[in-house]
Amino acid sequence: MQVSVKRNLALVVLALALAACGGSKKAARPMSAEPEPAPSAGGASPESPMPPSTHQEINQLEAEIEPARQELQLRDPGPSPVPGPTPFYAPAETDAKCKPAKTEKCTNSCKLSDSICKNAEKICNIAQGLQSDTWATSRCARANTICGDAHTKCCSCR
Repeated sequence: MQVSVKRNLALVVLALALAACGGSKKAARPMSAEPEPAPSAGGASPESPMPPSTHQEINQLEAEIEPARQELQLRDPGPSPVPGPTPFYAPAETDAKCKPAKTEKCTNSCKLSDSICKNAEKICNIAQGLQSDTWATSRCARANTICGDAHTKCCSCR
């Protein structure tokens, strides 16, 4: 218990010292943090109004989408398509218009599609809460593009 108190006190002292020495508008980032994403072509400020943990959460969700996108052999829509309306793709099993063949290949395709779309929805929910963050909005648009492609591949599987 005493070690924990000393560690917390040391962290508070370090934080205060850094704040006193900083003098800069931009806070220092720990060396282990991911590099801040480049601003989009829309002219967004490199200083993001959201905490780094939110960017990291979006990056993690995208990292989970990528292997599924590759396994489904879907095109890479690029770094940041123009943000637009957020479409909603129902899971294949609940989409009345989606009629894939009842094969192992199609079942796997639809499971991957549903996984991609769930992560896309999470990314877009985060981005929606950060309306002024163009990077997050572009990540939502990219994830939705991949989701739409995956959903189409699932539903047209024969």
